Amino acid sequence: MAHNMKDSLIRSVEVTTVSTQSQHSTNSNDFIKDLKFDYCMVFPWSTEVEKSSLDTRNIINKMLVRKLELFTYLSCQKDELIVLIRCKEEVLGEFADAINFEMLLNPEAARTALAAGGKTWEGRTINDKPDVTTIKPYDFVYGKYEQSYSELPSASNGYKYSGYYQVSKYHNTPFNQQVRLKLIVALLRTSKNKGGCNLLISKLIKEKKIKAFFPLHDPQFNKDLYEEALSYTNMPWNQPIEDIRYYFGEKVALYNYFLGHYTGYLIVPSVIGAIFQLVVWATLDFSNPVVPFFALVITIWSIVLLEGWKRKESFIALEWGMSNFEQTEIDRPEFTSEDVIDSFIDGSKNYIYYPSSKKAARLSYSFTLIGSYIMLVIGVVASIYYMRFSLQATIGSSASTLASIVNAVQITVFNVAYQYIVVLLTDLENHRTDTLYQDSLIVKVFIFQFINSYASFFFLAFIAQNLPASPGTDPTFLGQCGYINCMQPLSINLGIIFGSRLFVTNILDLLIPYLKMKYNEYSETKDKNESTLEALKKDSSKHLSPAELDYIKLPYDMNDNILNYADTAVQYGFMVLFASALPIACFISMINSYIKIRVNAYKQAMFYQRPVPEGAQDIGTWQTIFTILSVASVITNAGLICFTMDVLSGGSNNSNSQDPNYSYVGKLWVFLGFQWVMLSIQFILSAAIPDIPEQVDIQLQRANFIVSKIINQDSDEDFIDPQLAQSAEKVNANKRSSLITTAIDIPYHDTFPMNRTNNQWPALLVDSL
Repeated sequence: MAHNMKDSLIRSVEVTTVSTQSQHSTNSNDFIKDLKFDYCMVFPWSTEVEKSSLDTRNIINKMLVRKLELFTYLSCQKDELIVLIRCKEEVLGEFADAINFEMLLNPEAARTALAAGGKTWEGRTINDKPDVTTIKPYDFVYGKYEQSYSELPSASNGYKYSGYYQVSKYHNTPFNQQVRLKLIVALLRTSKNKGGCNLLISKLIKEKKIKAFFPLHDPQFNKDLYEEALSYTNMPWNQPIEDIRYYFGEKVALYNYFLGHYTGYLIVPSVIGAIFQLVVWATLDFSNPVVPFFALVITIWSIVLLEGWKRKESFIALEWGMSNFEQTEIDRPEFTSEDVIDSFIDGSKNYIYYPSSKKAARLSYSFTLIGSYIMLVIGVVASIYYMRFSLQATIGSSASTLASIVNAVQITVFNVAYQYIVVLLTDLENHRTDTLYQDSLIVKVFIFQFINSYASFFFLAFIAQNLPASPGTDPTFLGQCGYINCMQPLSINLGIIFGSRLFVTNILDLLIPYLKMKYNEYSETKDKNESTLEALKKDSSKHLSPAELDYIKLPYDMNDNILNYADTAVQYGFMVLFASALPIACFISMINSYIKIRVNAYKQAMFYQRPVPEGAQDIGTWQTIFTILSVASVITNAGLICFTMDVLSGGSNNSNSQDPNYSYVGKLWVFLGFQWVMLSIQFILSAAIPDIPEQVDIQLQRANFIVSKIINQDSDEDFIDPQLAQSAEKVNANKRSSLITTAIDIPYHDTFPMNRTNNQWPALLVDSL
């Protein structure tokens, strides 16, 4: 009976889906490839009667009602129902029109339409001005999709296009694969009253009603993409960004673009830093007087890096149609509230209002827990240094190395645990959009990572030298530094951190996903005595379908993208905050970033499911975090130079007697002076370099104007309809004729009578009428 109920579910789906398969075959796999589906949704399946079968039926019916096309079949072990999803272009067009989805306009179509004019606006042509801007007038213009503009006749010059919208270079339609993926997932997530399926996919996965949901890989495109990215001749700043954006979405592509920009900018400080580091190693003086000059270079370079990125970011947002993304972003389906009201902005119905008081309460709860966790981390760091001080008397300088290793392990363990906690807390805060959600998540992630990553280094740089030495410590050692000053231990610790990131972290980034995927492969393909994919392939009836091959890969969550940024930001912080301690850190960071780009490309292609493409206007809160680190680097390097190094204390162990010897007050004045001079330089550079290039600003204004006319059909302020003007002229002419005729019939006096007697006036004109 239970089995029959399950079969009835498949049969009910079969009526309105493309096809249904209950077993695997080589022919069915070829059939699936030919159908070119967009998404895969995996449901749990068994022969037992469960509530899950009703949940599955309900979800599938919701998709069918919205005219999605499905192909269903059972997995090789018959324990999952695989549902492939696609949608007809006409349905996508209707939905894109309903949600005002923005699409790239065809430049020639836009030029022709603007020149032709409209009912309430005059046609015109925008001339190309290469001496003012290199961007052509009709390039990078995005407008909301309207079906009425999707199928228009060819232009008078014979140029053919699909309405106003640009046809993709990969497809003979404006609805390329990336656009299809975005629209289908929006259709699944959007509420019913807006024409969607109202499926809270993330919630359904957490409740285990759905086992997985992901876009299907394009095997050939995926292979070509990662081979190009892995090419050693392909520099980080010349990545195939357009292809990455097309395949993975703007959010993933923007991270790759930023990492390439960052790596390219590291070349100059890498060369300079390597020279300074060679001087330090040659003299064995970690407080060498030349090192402060490198700190000057880094504090200026960091601002130039970030200002250069803002300009690149604004251009790529224009090119990708993301300049207004955050203003038009749809609500997260997980965003809920009991208060559904008429909008107090535009009066629209069913506006979900979430009171700020409730939001503030949840934020307070989140940050209270985060503060408690951070205090725990600080306690663990203090324990590590207590251990170091205790062992220093027995094992000497090895205690410092041991403490560095334990600290590196502690950083990793607490980071992993925190990742789970911070996601739960951010979910609780109930943010309206994905951008707001991720910005909140970013702040929490980096607050913790800042403390967890840098606490021990700040202790060693600025506190350890002021503590009393442990019993039995070499009398020439300073405080708890374990050396004559704290610069050498600080440099060693930084070297360990950068070395572990260069080798251990990159290896683990490949090894851990590989092992997880292999475990998934084993779990999905084990059948009696067969436990590997190769064994399964001996029987052609048990070939894994393309969707199942993707299913055994790891899900790619956009939180993984946040962790990629976090890793880069932490590395950046080590490099700029303690530039005086390890000048060669820039060179190591450049090599690490070069490798990381290739590691990410390989693991995304081989070990991860294709991510749901998401838009992004900019790198968000990470820009603020990088800026804070750049400003903080001025303070930390000033502190290192003035209070940790020996350059202002009469010279280091290798210096001569002519080196300056400042009092504490003198050092303090140098510290303050260095800060304000460098902060002023940073401020001047930030103000002098425009965030948005002039040509981008011009093109944004052009695009807004073009869209306002050919898509929105906004009237010209001084426009007069010719037909209305002609009618008005006839009316006015008739009025003028009537007035002239009336004036001829009116009696009038030849002159104004100048002589009056007895105050008698001549008869008034009105009296004569």
